[in-house]
Amino acid sequence: MKTADGQETCQVITATALITKISRTKEEIDPMWILCDNESTVGIIKNDAIITNIKKTDNPIEITGIGGQPKKVTLEGDLIGYGTVHYHPEVAANILSFYKTTKRFKNVTYDNTKKDAFIVRRDDGSNMEFIPSKDGLYHYDFNISIKRRIAMESAKKTLIVNIVEDLKRNFSKSEIERADNARRLYVIVGRPSQKNFEDMIRRGK
Repeated sequence: MKTADGQETCQVITATALITKISRTKEEIDPMWILCDNESTVGIIKNDAIITNIKKTDNPIEITGIGGQPKKVTLEGDLIGYGTVHYHPEVAANILSFYKTTKRFKNVTYDNTKKDAFIVRRDDGSNMEFIPSKDGLYHYDFNISIKRRIAMESAKKTLIVNIVEDLKRNFSKSEIERADNARRLYVIVGRPSQKNFEDMIRRGK
C-alpha cells in the first residue's frame, strides 16, 4: 500500500482476538495445523516446511498483538492447493483468512447436520476440511495434503511403469536392446539435439 504522497506503508491487521483463542490451549499449536480464522484478513504461515517459493512480498503487512509487539511481514510463499500466503516464523500459528478463503474458492460449506467442519472444495476437486480441536480451533492438518501428494506421485510412477511395460510387449528383445543402447549412447555424447544425434549415428556407420 502507498500513502497519498507515494510513501510505502504496511496494512495493519489486529490479531488480539486470535491470540486470546490460541492462549486457551496452554500449549504450542501443532506446526502442521492451518487454522481457519474469521477475524483474520490475510493468510500467514509460520512453518516454512509447508510452503514453497519463499520470497520478498510486494505487499508487506504488519501484525499486532503477537508477543505484545508489532511485527512487519515482508515475505510470502506458495501453499500447495491454496496459493500465495504471507510468511513469518514468529507468528502464533499457520492461519488462513476465512473471508479470503471464501473468495479464493467457489465452494465453501458448513453443515453441522452432516459434519462439524468447514469444507473447502479446491480447484482440483479435493477438499480441505477444517475441523474443531478440543479448544474450538477450526484447523486443517497439512499432513493430509502431504500424504495425498505422495499417493499421487506414486500413482503417476506406477502408471508410467505400466505404460512402458505395455509398449515393450510390442517390440522384440533385440529392438528393446538397441533402444536401450541408443539411450546410453545419447547420454555419453552429451545429449545433443535429435538432428545432431542422428547425423552422428549415420557418420558412425
